[in-house]
Amino acid sequence: MSSPGWDRWCRWGRRWWLRMQQRALVVVYHRIAEPFLDPQLLCVSPQHFAEHLEIMNRSYAPLSLRALGQELQGGRVPSRALVVTFDDGYADNFSHATPLLECYGVPATVFVVSGALGPPREFWWDTLARLVLQPSSLPHHLQLTVAGQIHTWDLGSSATWTEERCQRYRDWNVTCLETPTPRHAVYRQLHQWLYSLDDYPQC
Repeated sequence: MSSPGWDRWCRWGRRWWLRMQQRALVVVYHRIAEPFLDPQLLCVSPQHFAEHLEIMNRSYAPLSLRALGQELQGGRVPSRALVVTFDDGYADNFSHATPLLECYGVPATVFVVSGALGPPREFWWDTLARLVLQPSSLPHHLQLTVAGQIHTWDLGSSATWTEERCQRYRDWNVTCLETPTPRHAVYRQLHQWLYSLDDYPQC
């Protein structure tokens, strides 16, 4: 004999399960590549991406974003629906991701930044990583104006950034709790300030 409390839990569980069945999973990627540095964790290696696609095919029902939109207009969501999208429109979406997507038969939608079309150029966050975290020489006393405010940093021995030091910190990313050098402090602060601007500067 069931109790009223247990019956309520069972009804809630059934409703939760039905709601979960009526939802689509949207998986967002940025890059399929293995760069030397990836401080924003935007990259997935081609090998890992292939593993992701294998799991998608085995456990979900991949479909295009357009197909999902058509299903939603009809008031339904296919069981285990999954959509793959890419943000920013990096070239490796075409060179590295597309062959794998075609191999596994998984459709994908790429959202291209229209302001970045035309002559090849970096996104500002990639330029920032290249200038600050890759081998280079910066002034010992760095002074920059951001959003009308002057900011200064004393880089000390980090002013000269060698291949050896770059290699030592290549696995560092913004999720790490520590900020190991003044260079990393500069990167963290500049990325935060630039990200908060209304209009992202393009380089």
